[in-house]
Amino acid sequence: MAAITTLSDSERISLANSKNGRTPTSALDKDDFLKLLCVQLQNQDPTNPMEDMEFIAEMAQFSSLEQMVNIKESIDGITTQLSSNKTTQAMMYLGTNVVADISDDYGNPLSGTVEMIGISDGEPYLKVGDYALTLDQIKLASI
Repeated sequence: MAAITTLSDSERISLANSKNGRTPTSALDKDDFLKLLCVQLQNQDPTNPMEDMEFIAEMAQFSSLEQMVNIKESIDGITTQLSSNKTTQAMMYLGTNVVADISDDYGNPLSGTVEMIGISDGEPYLKVGDYALTLDQIKLASI
């Protein structure tokens, strides 16, 4: 007689994933949530259907998830736009005489012509002499 081997939950999930070609991830997205809800509705007991309040609560969770994803995408777009605006603003200082709110080696307010623009970690920097200034450090500018 052949021995019957029982599989643990993790072994069954691993076996199912290897058969359907799906790679498990640690986070569920809105498509996964909707698929789970559809499977739940398809496999519910017809003699004991899901309560209306449960269904409404799950739909509200799905709606909230979708709104959060949309908000994140909007914030990412705004962040990209702001970064681009700072770079454009920095480029407008090229060839301009500026005075910064920091002091040079002699204790005088740093001033000079913006010779070059650089970007580090998404932040634009203005090269004035041997100094790299942020936009926030510029207090006066003239042509």
